[in-house]
Amino acid sequence: MTFKNIQQIETIDLNRHALIEASAGTGKTHTLAHLVVRLLKKDPGLGIGNILLVTFTEKAAGELKERVRQLMAAAVDDLAQTDPESAQRFKTMTVTFDDEAAIYTIHGFCHRILKDYAFENLALFHSEMVADPPLVASLLKKEIREEWPRRHGRY
Repeated sequence: MTFKNIQQIETIDLNRHALIEASAGTGKTHTLAHLVVRLLKKDPGLGIGNILLVTFTEKAAGELKERVRQLMAAAVDDLAQTDPESAQRFKTMTVTFDDEAAIYTIHGFCHRILKDYAFENLALFHSEMVADPPLVASLLKKEIREEWPRRHGRY
């Protein structure tokens, strides 16, 4: 498995799957928020509801939501003079952000999918989340290290 040390957000390839893994306070939230805005600027057909962001903690998910919302609002001002159509698109996305943005914790995302697709998964329509942080952490780490590279290629 090859790991890259990314120093500039602009060098991250937007056409590949990626995992951003780093210690606390190293800029993961900053990087993810800027990547979202880069994606939205690059593809006019893409909306905030088309991007899924998943993180570990409620605090991190809340910070990520706020940072993305701030950068999108700043993009409205930045684009207003050069690209009014994109500025309007970003303005609309900031208005609908709370309803459309898919920014979750891992357990929140899984709970949402199980609830929304209960019938298709032959699951109960009402399910309960149970906290087991050590189990979740070990299973997720195994999935990220073994299954993701097998399914999506090495990064």
